[in-house]
Parts: sequence; C-alpha cells; structure tokens
Amino acid sequence: MTDKKSYRTKDGALVEENGNPNRLGHTTFVVSRGTVVHVEAPTIEIPPGLVPGDVTNPTEMSETLREEVHRALTASVYFHTDEDVERFFRTVPTAFTPITPVWTLDNFTIPALSTGHPQYRSRRGYMYPQMLARGTWPDHINTYPDLLNFFLGFEGGPFIGYGAALFYSTEVAGALRLYAGVAGQGGRTRPIITNLAPADWLTAKHYYSVNVNRNNVEFYIDGVLKAILVSSPFINDTVVSQNAQPYAVAITPHVPPVAMPGLIEVSFTTGVISTTEYIIDFPASHYRVWEGDPCPPRLYRLYEWETENLFVGKTIAAGSLTSHPFPLFGYTGKTVYFRANQAGDFDIEILLETGNWVIYAADAGGSTNSNYVANDLETFTIGAEAVLGRVVFDPDAYPCVVAEGEVILR
Repeated sequence: MTDKKSYRTKDGALVEENGNPNRLGHTTFVVSRGTVVHVEAPTIEIPPGLVPGDVTNPTEMSETLREEVHRALTASVYFHTDEDVERFFRTVPTAFTPITPVWTLDNFTIPALSTGHPQYRSRRGYMYPQMLARGTWPDHINTYPDLLNFFLGFEGGPFIGYGAALFYSTEVAGALRLYAGVAGQGGRTRPIITNLAPADWLTAKHYYSVNVNRNNVEFYIDGVLKAILVSSPFINDTVVSQNAQPYAVAITPHVPPVAMPGLIEVSFTTGVISTTEYIIDFPASHYRVWEGDPCPPRLYRLYEWETENLFVGKTIAAGSLTSHPFPLFGYTGKTVYFRANQAGDFDIEILLETGNWVIYAADAGGSTNSNYVANDLETFTIGAEAVLGRVVFDPDAYPCVVAEGEVILR
C-alpha cells in the first residue's frame, strides 16, 4: 500500500493523497485565516506524467489541480469545514470558482467576478426543519451595492416557488426591506418585518431562526418571535399585520414542504458581475439546521393590537381592549386565560376567510362570555377549528387593570 503523502501547491493548497498516487478521493485545502476545508469529490484525476511526488512544473501542477477540483465541485460534491456538524455542497458553480472556498468558519465570502446566485444548501432535507444562524445582515445599499437579495432559511428547489421558508432582504425605493417569506405550489406570502428587526441589524451580530411546523412557520430574531405565517386552506394569502409590533401575522395557502434543506444565498442583479470581493458575516460555524417537532406547544402572551403593550399590567382608561392575533389552526388544544379587576364583556373573536372578525359562538347566545366577573380567572377552551383568534374585552367600569392574559396552544 502506498503511504499517504501531502503536497502544497504554489497557491498554498495542501493536497493529501489518498492511497492511489494518480487518484485523489479526499482533498484538503488550507486557505486564508487558517481554515481547513475538505472536499469529498467523485475523484480528482491526476493526469499521467504529473504524478504527485515527481512534480517538475509547480505552476502546471497548480493549474491542473485547480481544473480538476473545479470539475469535482460542479458534480454535486459534498462541501464542509472542520468542526461543522453538517456538510454543505456548492449548488451554483460559476466559471470563476477558485480553489479557495466561499463559505468558511469565518465568513461567507463572495469572490470578485461572481454573478447569478452563489448559494449553499445542506446535504439533505430535514423533516419539520429548524434553522439557527448568527451573523450581521448584509447592507445591500451601503456595503454590497451589487447584491439584489440575501436569503437565509430553507428552500426546496432551484426556484422559490418549489417551496421555501426564509428571511430575505431586497432594496425597495432606496431602502433595505426585510421579509419573512414562505412559498410553495408556485406562490409565496411575505409580510414585511423591517421595523421588527433590531435597530443595529445591519451593523451587529444577531441570531436568526426559522421553524417550519406542520401548521405554521415561525420566524425569530434573538429568540423573539417576529412573524408567524399560518398554513391554512384559505384561498388567498392574507397579511393581517406586518411591519408592526409585536410580530407579523399572515395566512398563507402556499404551504411549504415539511422537509427542506438549509440554505444561505446571495443573488446579484441580473447581468451584474461583481467587481470586488464581498465578505458577509454569516460563517458556516454559526449556521445549524436540525429536525423539529411537527407541532410544538406554544404559549402566546396577549399584547394590545400592533403594540408591545402586554395585556398584563395594562390599564384601560376608556373603551375596549383588543389583542394582537394569535394562531389557532392545527392545534388540538387551545386555551385562553384572562383576569381583570372590573367586570365586563369578554369575547374571543376568530378570523374568517371573508376577512371578518366574528365572535366565536360557544353557546346559543352567540358569545364566549358576555358577563365576566371581576377578578375571576377566565379559562376558556376553544373546541372548534379556527385559523386566527383574538381577545376583546370591554369593561363595565374604568379604570380597569388587566392582571392576566395568555393563550396556551398544543
């Protein structure tokens, strides 16, 4: 058996021979910042007369390896870095692909002369996938002017209409806009969440998370819910609330697949070839995907409609108090808890496909509970199916202080 040998080319690439002196099945490259990258290719052929260990022309050796590695990278090879849990492969090779990898433990580097849609996907799809990534969102306008979009999440195919669940951004009227998008069956729903992003989202690192559940898709930033898109049989997609606190709410008929690979992608404006190298702060070392619970139980605290004001501790000085919507579709257990120091009319309303909010009729009277007793803990279980719900409370006297307000879903 031939001893395993390694060679460093003129470009700084360290090549490890895998037993056969004319065939490399596993190649290792040492690149900038000391990152070690492994490429598992179908095989990298070393032409006769250019056998490792007997190299008389280093430049020729380097160029030959470059061509062979590029050929291997374009053949659906698996791409990964040291310490990575998952392996990723290059899906959109270009004529300008160098040996140096694009996605490393340090950052996501887009080489100069790139065009189209440089991207990486996880090796396989994940059932009810969850993604967590940490990084600084790229500023298309001031730092990366050639970029059209940046995508982070899941995608089921080469076109978003085949299925997707992801954060993505684009420039609209001279400003950068952030979306929480889902897609499937050729369509998409994408509420705007720019105003829900942290103030320093373009200059500081944050955690971005996407959870694809059986009945909805959740989007979190730094562990805080920013959007909930409910998968439902509604004929048309309906954005109920967007770009307003505490989280965006939408109903989508474009249900994404329950199994999708992870994705990180940039896209350039059509016809544009980048003139400089772009270094985006979303490294492979801070990108993770795994399988989740099809329908994880949730606790939703009740907020006043499109504000960050919680029901708990809210003082009602006049009129009624309406909550921000919460999802109901697909949960077998749906319980609302409420308590206030004044009696009044307590109603749960549900959204119908007509776009109308109507009182959920729990009895022949047509009301959930029109006679709430002051200081009682109202515990109401919603037995019928509904897509979205909200709470409306109209006290009999003022001021009224709300002590409890939450929804348990399972």
